[in-house]
Amino acid sequence: MLRYDVRFWDKANKQMIYGAGISPAQLPIIQHEEDGRIEELQGEFVPMICTGQKAKNGAIWEADVIECDVPAFIVEGMPVSYIKARGVMQFNQRKGCFTVNIFTKQQGMEGAEFTVSNSIVVGCAVSNPELLSVNTNQNEQESTKQSESPTPNENGRKE
Repeated sequence: MLRYDVRFWDKANKQMIYGAGISPAQLPIIQHEEDGRIEELQGEFVPMICTGQKAKNGAIWEADVIECDVPAFIVEGMPVSYIKARGVMQFNQRKGCFTVNIFTKQQGMEGAEFTVSNSIVVGCAVSNPELLSVNTNQNEQESTKQSESPTPNENGRKE
């Protein structure tokens, strides 16, 4: 028999519930330690299944935000170069598998399939939606800070 680990995001209490079962209504079922009684929790919950895939810092669950290396340029006969990208782990019903929906502005990457490497779980998209926001001015701001910072003279002092 297959075993699936499920977690739930409790929308009302804004907390993750681990170690619960799942009812036919896709609600969490918990067993009380004191009397062994089983209870189906009521409310609004987002169920998420463990993908069985591993990141450098632990297991990857559905709706996790993943930071990983993705191929940037694939040119025949040349070594592959990689860029860091973020994406959300999602279940693809058409293919029947988990995939990472990568957020990138790189041309030609939409719908591309490749192997993800060096993945790290950054957080959960449901409980931390701010992890998905992209600051388009971030690189511009960093380069402006570097150009505005004083440069060292021949003695090593900044002027």
